[in-house]
Amino acid sequence: MRSVESVLSVVLHFGFISKEELGKWLGLTVFEMWMHMTSLLLFTVLLCLKIDSLLQLEWLTVFSPLFICDITNLYFRLIAYFRLFLEQNRETVFIARICKSQGIAFAWFIFKLFLYIKLSSSQVSFSWIVVFSPLHILMTGLVFCSCELRSS
Repeated sequence: MRSVESVLSVVLHFGFISKEELGKWLGLTVFEMWMHMTSLLLFTVLLCLKIDSLLQLEWLTVFSPLFICDITNLYFRLIAYFRLFLEQNRETVFIARICKSQGIAFAWFIFKLFLYIKLSSSQVSFSWIVVFSPLHILMTGLVFCSCELRSS
């Protein structure tokens, strides 16, 4: 686990934000950040292979690392939240945490899903604004979350 933290430290060092701040901001643990970075790396490699026509891949195959990461992340988060609920018996904390983190995860998933649909289907007629609207909503919400973290 120490090597995962050192890789994250090097990557986040150039982003002007610490992994603790990023974890509080997005509600992610170090393991979840590592899962997302790994799936993003696999997605990037598959995307390059598809765009350069080195492999004849479907868009679903290209996006599968991102979708698998979302599913496993949802699984781990639900286990953690149910343990929190059973151990602390505080419904308000449970509901607030699950709404915040699952809201962020849902916005990312909808963005990835819209992007997959837009790229894979020529019959879909929605514009790029629709594809990027969940990302815009997510970033707007994260701005307010970061202001809340800085004030506390």
